[in-house]
Amino acid sequence: MRFILLPLLLWTQFSWGALPSQKIEELSSQVGPLWQSIRSVCVMGVNRSLQQALQARLSFMDEKLVASNLIGYFAKQQPAPVNQAWSSPVWSLQDKLEKEALNPSQREELREYFFKLQTQTPNKERSKLVSDVQYMSEELNMELREQIWKTCHALGFSQMSNEQMESLVDARWQGQVKKVKKQMHDELAAFYFYSFRKVANNELAVVARVSTELKPWVENAKASLQTYFSGLRSTLLTQPINMPSPSVDAPFPAARPWNPTPSQGHL
Repeated sequence: MRFILLPLLLWTQFSWGALPSQKIEELSSQVGPLWQSIRSVCVMGVNRSLQQALQARLSFMDEKLVASNLIGYFAKQQPAPVNQAWSSPVWSLQDKLEKEALNPSQREELREYFFKLQTQTPNKERSKLVSDVQYMSEELNMELREQIWKTCHALGFSQMSNEQMESLVDARWQGQVKKVKKQMHDELAAFYFYSFRKVANNELAVVARVSTELKPWVENAKASLQTYFSGLRSTLLTQPINMPSPSVDAPFPAARPWNPTPSQGHL
């Protein structure tokens, strides 16, 4: 059985539409969990002598790396003209299929689909369509992970300019970006191939076309993420690194802190 998408586009009556704010909220909801998942690793990545001195900075990041802060930042941005693609009814279908694929009852089938795609090459036409559909999710999620990762690695930096810091964290990121991107692409491809497995290519092409129309919005959102997190890292550098007071070995004091009394002798 196939989903009949084209008649749905012509005759659907509901006015539901995906909004940019909804996509930002979905993305922002990952900020806190992503940070908490790597928090301890970030600390271990700092020179051991500094690890005990980072409490102020960790508290700062715990406070800032939450969904509401990122949502608030985007809400203050100059709103761009709303692209008509956001009101397309294909978003309701995509939302429905994604939720069905995420149902716990589908977990094993989705897992098998992922491994199947590692050994079998899908049709080129369908691969291109799925790639267009997953573009928004892949680009925004990749950008978010890059920025949180860079902020993590700035945790122990001090006494340097913002330019130096950004250059250092970017150089470290470049060392693993290909691996992270491939993993994310493969996982999202499996998810979207599975979600749309019952949708014919001509129908999937409609979804892909709508997604492609929103590429400029995706690029603007990525630029906003970069600006937000670079500002956060700049403020992070101003947070104190509280080194513990060094212990000092000193001789016993000459004066006894108690009044000497005669020994009572043997019992």
